[in-house]
Amino acid sequence: MSFPRPLYFKKYCAQCHSIYPDNRLTRAGQTQIGPTLFNIYGRASGLEEIQNKQGTDRVDNVLWLEAALMNYMKNPRVMAQGRVQMNFAGIKDFQIRVDIVHYLKTLDWTNEELSNPPEKPASFAPVRWMQQMGRQ
Repeated sequence: MSFPRPLYFKKYCAQCHSIYPDNRLTRAGQTQIGPTLFNIYGRASGLEEIQNKQGTDRVDNVLWLEAALMNYMKNPRVMAQGRVQMNFAGIKDFQIRVDIVHYLKTLDWTNEELSNPPEKPASFAPVRWMQQMGRQ
């Protein structure tokens, strides 16, 4: 199956949003700030747990389909009644928003590469830090 290229997604969304079901940023396991956009198409708003967010910083009562996604990407503060913490002014270009929506539609369980990512590795940063501290 051929999937749309994530060019504009990477430019506008990937800084804060994951494409994996477990909200990891990379295949190595780091997590993102915003909610995962995996399986966003057709999902009701506010269902995904968001790290570091207050319950009021959400868009309420929206089913994420083409129109809602297009409107949100155009001006997120209008849909969220100004309750948006992300540093994102919106995307004015219609075609860019269309391309991103087409890509978001591919982020579902039929996409084997994303739906079955490799296991998250155990964190080893504290161990390395302790090893380095012991050598000094």
